[in-house]
Amino acid sequence: RSALRYLRRTKIYYCTKYNKTQFGKRIHRPSDDPFAVERSLDLRSDLQALEACSRNISLSRDWLSAADVTLEKMTDVLIRARSVGLRGADDSMGTEARQAMSEEAAQLLGSALQAANTTSQGRYLFAGYKIDRVPFAGLDVGGEETNNPAEIVSVVYNGDSGLIVRELEPGVDIQINVTGQEPWLDPTQNSSVFSVLIDLRDTLSADDRDGVTDALQRLDECITMVGQTRAVAGARVQRLDLAADKLASVTLGLEELLSKTEDVDMAEAVVNYSQQ
Repeated sequence: RSALRYLRRTKIYYCTKYNKTQFGKRIHRPSDDPFAVERSLDLRSDLQALEACSRNISLSRDWLSAADVTLEKMTDVLIRARSVGLRGADDSMGTEARQAMSEEAAQLLGSALQAANTTSQGRYLFAGYKIDRVPFAGLDVGGEETNNPAEIVSVVYNGDSGLIVRELEPGVDIQINVTGQEPWLDPTQNSSVFSVLIDLRDTLSADDRDGVTDALQRLDECITMVGQTRAVAGARVQRLDLAADKLASVTLGLEELLSKTEDVDMAEAVVNYSQQ
C-alpha cells in the first residue's frame, strides 16, 4: 500500500512537470497554487470588465461620429437657408423671385427633417431612449403626417428626453446622445430649425420681407446652437480616444500580470523536466 501511494505521488509529480512543459501553464488545478488561482480569477474578472468598457467605447465612438456627420449636414442646410434668406431680404427681389426661393426653403426643410431622423446601425440618433421610433414627423394643416415639405405647417417630436450613457471605464460614464429636446431641435421652441425654416418658407411665399429678416436672425441663432452641440460631441469623442488609450495600457499591464501568474518559464520547465 505504501508503494502504491509512492507510485501515485510519483505519477502526479511527473504529470505536473509534463503538463507545464506541454501546455505552458503552471496551474492546472486549484491545489497547484491556491493563491495564484485566486489572483488569476481576479485578473481575468478585471480583464472582462475592461473588455466590456472597450466595446462601449467603440460603440460610443461610432454613435458620436454618426451624430457629428449629421450635425455637419444640418449646419450645411442652415447655411444654405441663410443664403436663401439673405437674397429674399434684398429689396431688389420681386414677388416671383421670392416664390422660387420659398420652394427652395421648403426643400431645405425636408432636408433638415431627414437629417433629424438619421439612424446609426438602425437606431435613431436624436430620439432619446426611443431609438427604434422615427423621432420627427411633419404635419399638414389638418394634423396629418406628410412627407411633402411644402405642406408641413408644424413638426412633432415622438422621442423622449432619455440620455444614453455608456461606461468608459469602471466608475466613469459618458453621455453619447443628443435628444430632440435640444432648443434647436425641439419643435415646440421658436428657435428650432423646423420653426425657423417653416417661417422662412412662408414669409418668402408671402413676399414678407420683414418676416424673412426675422427668420434670418433666428437662423443665425440656430447655426450657433448646432455648432455648440457639435463642439460638445467633438469633446466627447476626444474623451473616448483618451479613455481607449488608457484602457489599452491598463489591459496590457493586466495581461502581463496574468501571464506571470499562470504561465511557466518554459526554458526552466524544460530543463527541470529533462533532469528528472
